[in-house]
Amino acid sequence: MAGDVRGLTGWDDGRVTSDPRRVVVAGLADGSGAEDALVRRARVLRDAGVEVVWAGSGLTPDQVAAIAVAEDADGVEVGDQAQVDPVAQALTARDADDVEVGAPLGEGDLTHG
Repeated sequence: MAGDVRGLTGWDDGRVTSDPRRVVVAGLADGSGAEDALVRRARVLRDAGVEVVWAGSGLTPDQVAAIAVAEDADGVEVGDQAQVDPVAQALTARDADDVEVGAPLGEGDLTHG
């Protein structure tokens, strides 16, 4: 795979331990202003062979979960680690806890540059 696809749960040091083929990329309405970085992240995933569903930014966790379910996504990529748990909880509430949720780790958080 080309590019750095680390971030999603189950992806360790760039090695895919599960095989998410369809990923929703979304930003929450938390004022992080990371839309440009989310677009870059979506392109990295696309270039790595992942089918990307661009959901945009300014969404609630429930909206992201609804999109992931409607799109039959394998995973959701958000801009910051702090956004992972709220989205995972919203997915669980929709009986979709098999959908992986992740964000770039550490300094790679999209909200930090």
